[in-house]
Amino acid sequence: MEERQPLAGLAAVQPVRFLRALVLARKQGNPVTGAWETFLDSEARHKDRSRLMWAIASRAAELPSNILAQIARSLCNWILRLGAPLQKEPRKPFAALWSALVSALREHPEATASGVISSGTIDWANHAINSPIGNLAQALMKDKGLKSSAGGFSSSWLRKAESLLSMTGDARRDALVIFSHQLAWIYGHAPGWAQAHLLSVLGHDREDERAFWSGFFSAAHIPGFELYARVKPFLLAMVEAERDRSDHIDKIAGMLLAGWGSFDTTQDGKRCVSDDEMRQALRTGGDAFRRRLLWYLRTWSKEDESGRWGADALVLLREVWPRERVVRTEETSEYLFDLAIDADRHRFAAVVHAVTPLMMTLSPNALGVLEPTRDEDDERVREPLALVKLLYAALSQNAADWPYGADSVVERLAANPTTANDPRMAELRRRLAAR
Repeated sequence: MEERQPLAGLAAVQPVRFLRALVLARKQGNPVTGAWETFLDSEARHKDRSRLMWAIASRAAELPSNILAQIARSLCNWILRLGAPLQKEPRKPFAALWSALVSALREHPEATASGVISSGTIDWANHAINSPIGNLAQALMKDKGLKSSAGGFSSSWLRKAESLLSMTGDARRDALVIFSHQLAWIYGHAPGWAQAHLLSVLGHDREDERAFWSGFFSAAHIPGFELYARVKPFLLAMVEAERDRSDHIDKIAGMLLAGWGSFDTTQDGKRCVSDDEMRQALRTGGDAFRRRLLWYLRTWSKEDESGRWGADALVLLREVWPRERVVRTEETSEYLFDLAIDADRHRFAAVVHAVTPLMMTLSPNALGVLEPTRDEDDERVREPLALVKLLYAALSQNAADWPYGADSVVERLAANPTTANDPRMAELRRRLAAR
């Protein structure tokens, strides 16, 4: 059945009259919190003129703290929706509302609860965007004055941000998520403030750290050299600590590979992540980390028309990738195989020579990995000896375990004069015949 909301129509078409009724009810000792929520939640509030918007802010600021706490979710959502116009001049109504609302939330911490209820590990990004404090932090980031703050942010804006970050418990973490999501931009304008209020959480409270990284990683943005240098030690430490959290490992792998592929012009042109640091990360990071790093390497090599990542792939494989047996697994071998198969034809042989010492035979579950060598795609067959070398390293002794399509590729290479008499080719055919 459809829920009836008799006040919703009046809130939409007669907002001034509705607001006057709310003010009158408060003076008569009736807080009418439900009516306030209906009024604030109305889609018509998007169309309110500035004068009415500021009047709403001023009247809401006069409410007692316990009433503000009760309507906090609707009020914070309203502030988020109108974040940009609310923070234009005159700023006094918004400043008054902000002060009253934050004080009310501090007095009534139960009102800061997120709409997302978690029974286990908290997804902080989702938690924050569904919370009153998260909404307020997002609204602050809509201040148009920030874009013209070439010399740093205004003291009034910083005080508002600090008022959210000085909350306790989950409310503080909700603010951390939102501001950390914008860390690269905030650091570019106010590095000292970012260090004192955002980066300072690293290495301390574990849940604060998780909230920080949830926001930081969700931005999917590689920071500048100075900020990268500050977060790099923590990224490297997380490689082993987060090896079983695939959501973070994916982002960490991309961040570290991007850093290894970047040269810091402020540090004598050295790699932002050194070869030694990357090698150690590959040793300790686990299969998930190594697979994701290879996925990024393969993807960036294919997409980079300049060929820089293709060349860097060879450097990484030849000079950085660890040789220990512990990193040589079926899962990682599949990604190494894919990296070779997708290499451009000018580098195919070189990549094959680089990956094969790092591989073991592929799992029989690696179906479809030989698809790029189908008959109508003869690019790899221009380097048949390299392809034989790759297949010899990848295919198991038991041909029944070979991935789909492997037998047709072997037969095709057997008919090639260049590889027909290769001993490895004879061995592959023997395995195939014994199936």
